Amino acid sequence: MYAREIENQLIEPTAAEFAGVPNWQTNEPLLRKRGYLPVVGSAEPREGFVAKPSEWHTVEQSETRIEPRQFEEDVYEPDPETGEPVKTGTRMVMRDMEVEFDTSYIQIDDWIYEQIPTPEPPDTTERDNAERAIVLSIVKLAQKYYALQDLIAMEDITIPNLQALATGKGVSLEDWTALISEITPMKWQLEAVVGGTWAECWDGLKSRFKSYFEEIQALL
Repeated sequence: MYAREIENQLIEPTAAEFAGVPNWQTNEPLLRKRGYLPVVGSAEPREGFVAKPSEWHTVEQSETRIEPRQFEEDVYEPDPETGEPVKTGTRMVMRDMEVEFDTSYIQIDDWIYEQIPTPEPPDTTERDNAERAIVLSIVKLAQKYYALQDLIAMEDITIPNLQALATGKGVSLEDWTALISEITPMKWQLEAVVGGTWAECWDGLKSRFKSYFEEIQALL
């Protein structure tokens, strides 16, 4: 983590500030050039809370390293007539040099803990209404053919299993076709509300099928 102090606050670098710079998060020379220093110190983890630095100080220090550096060097050759060295050009050479690097950092001295707010549960009213309408259509057909107990006892409520139950109970092709026609626009509405595929929507509906069934059965 890197940060810089602005008006008694620690400000972290942002992607917008380093737009177009690859791997800027780990580019220490560039971060330091823009005033960001490494932040040292860790808070005691507390479940349900987020820790924020409340007190800190900057430790200013540097270190010297030996690193190769490139220099331009004059090239001399003896003059043919006088024998004196005469500059004939330049060349680039590498030499090891002592280089001073800034290794300052920000030391966190204390932390404050802020409770993470409990997120509000999502409003599922539209989804529940769409799912309940589908279950109601299925229950009505099951009631017509005295198949309510068979329906609620079904372990895996899928369209093929429902079709197999309908066949076993002698549901007419006309009634089955009418059910599919009635459910189809409800299916589209549910997909739009949930924002998922029909398979994803049905998986969710299955997990709540029995609770809807109990609600509807109490009204029948």
